[in-house]
Amino acid sequence: MASWNAIGLFCEDVREEKQTYSIVGILPDNMHLSSVPSAIPKLGIYLRTHIDVSTNVESISAKLRYPDGSEQALSEFDPTLIRDTLNHSRATGAPIAAFIISGVASPMPITMAGRILIIVQVDKDEMVCGSLNIQVPTTVSSNVSAQLS
Repeated sequence: MASWNAIGLFCEDVREEKQTYSIVGILPDNMHLSSVPSAIPKLGIYLRTHIDVSTNVESISAKLRYPDGSEQALSEFDPTLIRDTLNHSRATGAPIAAFIISGVASPMPITMAGRILIIVQVDKDEMVCGSLNIQVPTTVSSNVSAQLS
């Protein structure tokens, strides 16, 4: 069994409450836009990473990878926070320690069709934990001529 796992969601909004998160409007895997470039008025990202407390982890970070291969860093946890969270989870008898990254882009520019990935990296291991496939209609050009007899 792997020592960690993660899930990432694309949604309309993420709201941090007192001790919970409200995730509004989870998006489907495929989003249809009329054209690109374009923008999504509001795009939320929620990422939860679970680390088995029997392991030692030094780094946890997340990024977006765009269809052209470019990447944008989302966030990175401080190594001291990771260590302290793992130690606290061990002390309380919890089997996992959870690390959450969330945010909202408003607007979210979309420059091309294709998959936007949420990538989490724990130490040197990477995992795709969320995907949003941007689709646009293909234009079909036709050549029509009238023929009169």
